[in-house]
Amino acid sequence: MEKSAEFKKVYHLVGEQTLPVFIAAIQFSNEAVHFLLTSRSKKTTDAAQRLQETLKKAGRRAELLYIGEETEAVSFPALNATIGNVLDATNRDHERAAFDLTGGTKPMSIMSLLHVQRHEEITPYYLDTRGRKLICPSDQSMSMELQKKLSLENFFNLGGMELKSHGENYVPEEVLEYFYENAGKLQRFQQPISWCLPGGRHQKEMLPPGETQESYFQKQLKELEAVFDPAGWSENWEKFCSPKNGEEVNWGKQARFLAGEWFEDYVYMIVKKNNPGIREIFLSAELAFPGKKQPAQEFDVVYTDGYSLIILECKAGRVSPDHVYKLENLRNHFSGALGRCALVTLNPSRTGKNQQESFAERIQNSHFISAFCGRGGIYKLKDNGMTFVPGQIYE
Repeated sequence: MEKSAEFKKVYHLVGEQTLPVFIAAIQFSNEAVHFLLTSRSKKTTDAAQRLQETLKKAGRRAELLYIGEETEAVSFPALNATIGNVLDATNRDHERAAFDLTGGTKPMSIMSLLHVQRHEEITPYYLDTRGRKLICPSDQSMSMELQKKLSLENFFNLGGMELKSHGENYVPEEVLEYFYENAGKLQRFQQPISWCLPGGRHQKEMLPPGETQESYFQKQLKELEAVFDPAGWSENWEKFCSPKNGEEVNWGKQARFLAGEWFEDYVYMIVKKNNPGIREIFLSAELAFPGKKQPAQEFDVVYTDGYSLIILECKAGRVSPDHVYKLENLRNHFSGALGRCALVTLNPSRTGKNQQESFAERIQNSHFISAFCGRGGIYKLKDNGMTFVPGQIYE
C-alpha cells in the first residue's frame, strides 16, 4: 500500500499562497478528507476558499476550519488552544492522519508541529518544491516523491479564475519562420496596422480622414507587400490565408496576425517544440471570473511542467514599464514563488534611450520576472524555456 493511502485525514495550514498547499494535498489518496486551517482575515479566507473549491473540482473532500482572527495566527498561546481543539474535535477516533506544515505563518507551523509530536497517529510533512518531495521531518522513511501534477486549469482556479478559451496555432512552421526572418520589415508597419484592429480602443481616431479600418488596412498591406521579395511573400501569405478548419481568414484576422499575433504564434511554436518537459501549454488563453462571460485576463503563452506556472508576454513592438508591472502582478497572483514570468521581445534590452535603459534596469532589479530580448534572447528561449531565472536578461 502506498504511504499516501495510509492517511484518511490530512491537515493543512493555509495562508495567502495556495499553490504549495494544493500540490501537497493532491499527493494523498482521493479518499482522504482535507482540513484547511486558516485565519479570518480577508486575504487568507479568500485564498482558503479558492483552495477548497479547486480541491472539490479535483474530486477531493475539503473542509474549511478557522483558527481565529488574523492576530491569533501569530499568537502562540492562542494557537496552542485552537490547534489543539481542532485536532481533538476532528480526530476523536485517533485515525492515521497527516499534517502539512507548509503554509500559514511561522507561529502556526511551530505550534502545529508541537501538537503533532504529542499525537503518535499524526505524521508531519513539509513540501520541498526543489526536491519534488513531501518530507517527513520525524521519519525520513515516510517521505514521499511528488507523483501527482497540476493542470493549467488548476493554476487558474487557485487564482480565482476560470479558463474561457485558448487559441490553436494553425500557422505552418515554415510561414512563422519566414515572418520571423523578416521581423524588421513587419515592425515598421505594426503601429499603423494596429489602428485597423476591429474593436480596438481609440484606434479609429488615428486613421486618415475618409478611411475605414478595412480600407486603411488594405493600403498598409499593399505597402507591406512591396518591401518583401514577391515570391517569398506570395507563397507564405497564401499559406497563412488558406482556410483553417473551414474558417475563413478575413481581413480582421489578417490585421491581428500582422500587428503582432504572428510573434505570439512563433514563441508558442519554439517553446513547445524545444521543451519536452512541458505537460500542458496554451496559446492566447482567456480567463474570466467565475460566473462571468467577459474575459478579464489573457496570457499570450502559458505552460506548466505540472508544478510551476510559466507565463510569457510576447511583444513584437515597443515594451513599456507597464508590461513589467503587469507580469510581476500576474506572477504574484497566480503562481507565487513557484512560478516564472518573462517578457519576450524582438527589441534589444538597451538602445541608448532612457526608456530602454529603464526597462533593462527594471528587469535586472526584479525578484520575479526575466526577459528574452532580440534574436539572441529568442534563440536562448529554446533552451531555457523551463529554467530561466528572475532578474536575468537573455540576449
